[in-house]
Amino acid sequence: MLKESIGSVVDQLSPDTEALVEIVVSDNASPDGTQAEVARMIEAYPGMAITYHRRRENIGADGNVLGVVGLATGRYCMILSDDDILCDGALDTIIVALRASVPPDVLCCNMAPLDRSGEVDNPVHDITGDTALQGKDAVLDYLGVWVTFLSTIVFRRDLLSIEGFDKYYGTSLSPCYYFLAVIAKAQTSIALAKVIVAIRANNTGGYSFFDVFVTGFDKLVNYAAQIGYDASVVGRLKDRNLTQLVLPLLLQVKRHGGYGALRLGYFDGARRLIAHYPASRFMWLVVLPCLFTPAPILNALLGARSAAKRLLHR
Repeated sequence: MLKESIGSVVDQLSPDTEALVEIVVSDNASPDGTQAEVARMIEAYPGMAITYHRRRENIGADGNVLGVVGLATGRYCMILSDDDILCDGALDTIIVALRASVPPDVLCCNMAPLDRSGEVDNPVHDITGDTALQGKDAVLDYLGVWVTFLSTIVFRRDLLSIEGFDKYYGTSLSPCYYFLAVIAKAQTSIALAKVIVAIRANNTGGYSFFDVFVTGFDKLVNYAAQIGYDASVVGRLKDRNLTQLVLPLLLQVKRHGGYGALRLGYFDGARRLIAHYPASRFMWLVVLPCLFTPAPILNALLGARSAAKRLLHR
């Protein structure tokens, strides 16, 4: 997938933009042939600034992600996950936005999942034109749960100080903490209407679902409150986490077995949900029943619901 991710960038370069872009690959001691793949790309694109850094040992995803920012030299940085690809025309859109008369400190990237046929689906942010976002609370309210995605923003690299963030290693959400810190420092932020990043679904795994997206997410929103984000914005973000992230991913895993090695742990999940959302009716009436309803029954109920909706809309 690394080849597709990097290829989605280099294929959009032109003689005019090639000198404006650098690609930094941080190889976390992977055994999958990354080094050979990057070497082939460097040979294929001799005029492209591609920096390759291979670590002697695997330092974990968190340390590797933070480290790659330190390897970059440009004024702006975007962390493109190797799960994701840059959509056609996205690079030009980003460059034009960053060359505005008042250059933004942060660009919020619109994203869309790839459907089962590999086509780009509907965007996650429904806006008709590029939009200026006033202040950190407006940015966080706009991003919502998508602040947890690596490719969600393009940011001025000098706004990020990585010191002290190592205490969030192991949370699987550590980049989100420094995204929040960067956004809090930004003076100007723009939301891009064009879909910039296509997200590959069913490629997440290796961690506890509820540990990350319930307990971990709760710690993240508490951090947002600690560094000055408005309490009402933080509260909405926590509620939206249940409706827009936890429930959809839970249904996906239960119904289709997707998202790789994502581990549910039903009773542990129930304990965490009750601990972090004790007053949420949505948690008690929707999420918790879905957690314990057997998949065949859940599929039948949701199938009946879909059929009823189709009949009502005839």
